[in-house]
Amino acid sequence: MRKGPDAIRVSAGIAAGIAAAALWTGCAQPPPVHRGPIVLITIDALRADLVGTGLMPHLDRLAADADWAGAAISSSSWTVPSMASLFTGRQPWRHGGWHSRRARLRDDLPTLPEILRDLGFRNAAFRSNSWLTQTFGYARGFERFGPVTRMERVTAILGALDGGPQFVWLHVLPPHAPYRLHPAYLDRLTTPRDDLPERITPLQMRQFADPAVPLDVDLRERAWQLYQLNAAHADAQAGAMLEALRASGHFDDALIAVTSDHGEEFGENGQVLHGSSLHRVLIEVPLIVKLPAGWTRSIDPGPVVANYRLFSTLVEAAGGTPAPGSPPSLFEPSDAGALSELYLGNGANQMSLVEEGRQMVWKSRFAPTEDRYYDAMLALADGEPSAPLAEAPEALVARLERQFETAPPLMGASGAAPQLESFAWSPEGRVEPVPVEDDFARRLQGRWLAANGADRAARIAERGEPVLAPEELERLKALGYVVTSPKQPAADGR
Repeated sequence: MRKGPDAIRVSAGIAAGIAAAALWTGCAQPPPVHRGPIVLITIDALRADLVGTGLMPHLDRLAADADWAGAAISSSSWTVPSMASLFTGRQPWRHGGWHSRRARLRDDLPTLPEILRDLGFRNAAFRSNSWLTQTFGYARGFERFGPVTRMERVTAILGALDGGPQFVWLHVLPPHAPYRLHPAYLDRLTTPRDDLPERITPLQMRQFADPAVPLDVDLRERAWQLYQLNAAHADAQAGAMLEALRASGHFDDALIAVTSDHGEEFGENGQVLHGSSLHRVLIEVPLIVKLPAGWTRSIDPGPVVANYRLFSTLVEAAGGTPAPGSPPSLFEPSDAGALSELYLGNGANQMSLVEEGRQMVWKSRFAPTEDRYYDAMLALADGEPSAPLAEAPEALVARLERQFETAPPLMGASGAAPQLESFAWSPEGRVEPVPVEDDFARRLQGRWLAANGADRAARIAERGEPVLAPEELERLKALGYVVTSPKQPAADGR
């Protein structure tokens, strides 16, 4: 079992699932099957380096009692592709949710709650973040589905668990921006400022998404402290959920998993917020797994863990067999590393492969860099560009989208060779550039092709786009997502 700061780095039926699993493992005895509660807590925008520091005591306590606790790698650096990977067991290009206008889960890919429902589980969900709603397919498989608005409703469900096959998914929005002041946790900061504002909005931060615009040092410090207070608040919410589970008498019997969809940046790679790159602080997230008491199968995932492997882990634990193409569960070691993907940026797509202690980033160009890209994104977010734009920001977005649809995502446009960067990761969280190794690049390419299939261009709106209500659009904009009309979020809707 890996723990502590050094590690912070459909089946046709139950019987068929057990039999298939026994054949798959080659064991005389089938693996155990969990018929008790499964609780999945996802915390939005939580970096791995905040857990284990004392800032989040409830998660620290859970990690101390867990069967595996440490850092994992998310499938992308923003909510839509990353959460779709957790729910479908597919990488972003394969599941197709790599763009805001493709944010609805595919009907032909069974989701985790649907699979657990078919295995006999009763499912309930309480979620935040306006991407994770009925509009985008996240209610599929749940008997009860609603927002995390009143904590007493959430804790009542957890406190009333009867020990049978029940799946509860809880998504906590903090520490996602806007960053809010939570004075109750100020004593957890090393040197809290006495001039912290009530909140800092995504729009206040967005002007510094451009790497050419230096992040204001004072704003960075205030935002970083508010972000930590938001993380402490998220910990308190998770703690209330865990305490309710303990009060039910079924905490020991439950399979509990906690992770995040992505991290958050405060200038470490010259940018802010998330969804702009695949830097370490954006893709390295916490992962905590507590198995049911008496469970006879251990977690042994290998040196680098992709957190979307939770999909296969929970399916196998419940007695199911993950469909072909699913990632290995955490019950079996893998040395394949962890792949992350990010599409349709400023003329470039990005792919990352993390192996033990190092990372390769592959950038493929589908279009030339747009000089006014970040100003256009700022204007679409209702901000003021540094100078007037010569064209409507929607025109710049449309041009990038047209060019994106003509180029294969991995290799990019003809004649534009991929740009490769390699980095060493230290246990203390540092990132240092190192020479690019051809073998590492070939492994990344092979891993992408194995996960996603042929390298072919795709249309952005090849599936029907959901029509968003005005209030849904307003909620997305309040979280910092760029939207252009009542129907369609823009290309960089992160």
